[in-house]
Amino acid sequence: YTRVYDRLYAEYTVKDLGEVSLLLGLRIQRNLEAGTMHIDQTVYVEDLLEKFGMTDAATRDTPGDVNVKLSYDMCPTTPEDIEAMKAVPYRELVGGLIYLLMTRPDIASPVSEVSRYSANPGPEHWKAAKRILRYLSKTRSLGLTIGRGGSGDSQLLLSGYADASYADDVDERKSVTGYVFMLGNTPISYKTRRQTSVTHSSTEAELFAIDEAAREAMYLRSLLDDLGVSQTMSGTLIREDNQSCIALCKNPVHHEKTKHVAVRYFYIRGLIDLDMIAVEYCPTNDMVADIMTK
Repeated sequence: YTRVYDRLYAEYTVKDLGEVSLLLGLRIQRNLEAGTMHIDQTVYVEDLLEKFGMTDAATRDTPGDVNVKLSYDMCPTTPEDIEAMKAVPYRELVGGLIYLLMTRPDIASPVSEVSRYSANPGPEHWKAAKRILRYLSKTRSLGLTIGRGGSGDSQLLLSGYADASYADDVDERKSVTGYVFMLGNTPISYKTRRQTSVTHSSTEAELFAIDEAAREAMYLRSLLDDLGVSQTMSGTLIREDNQSCIALCKNPVHHEKTKHVAVRYFYIRGLIDLDMIAVEYCPTNDMVADIMTK
């Protein structure tokens, strides 16, 4: 630290303000005894609640309502309704929620869903976006805890979870991919997104998800290697809750499937053969990536 400061001081006019505690809306709390750092956006959440008049609003236990499926059918169609929704700061709220995804993977799926309708939102979409704020009001101090986990090399061992929600998109019946990668016990990469094409079965949807997770695993392995945290001691474990998908990955026998599907499971099989990744069954109740798909 001293060497870095001295070199900066030699080139620029700088001031040492001590350990960082608040940076661009991120609140940083250290626990030196436990060797951990907790990062949350509590201050940013409070500012967001105040900005949209939700400071004293009723809270919710979940960021989304499982009984409501958003769709394009809920978008306004008449000029009067469209004009009325223009007065609603929908895109502004969605943009604010997206910024929270740095430390809040638990809202990734509902934020992805409401952002889909930013071009022409309706009252139901606005209600869903505000529900996320109600949930954040109750869970404002949640965030990511980074630090020691496990013992020895397990502290720096990369592993992941991959999951898919089959045909969950009511507009186009596309499935949703979700994955989470952990370094030790710390989530360092997570994603939720609609798949680019319609799949014919839950197995195919899960195969698309694990293919995307495998490509992310290869990128993270390369990045960690550049940082001196080599993962060559073993293949990166990816946990999956679909047995048929795992069987395809480990033994891609002939199936009457389209070429793009075959490419995916042969790619994964090649990585398994090279001991770059490993695929293991994970019960649905223990599937961390499930939260990224619904």
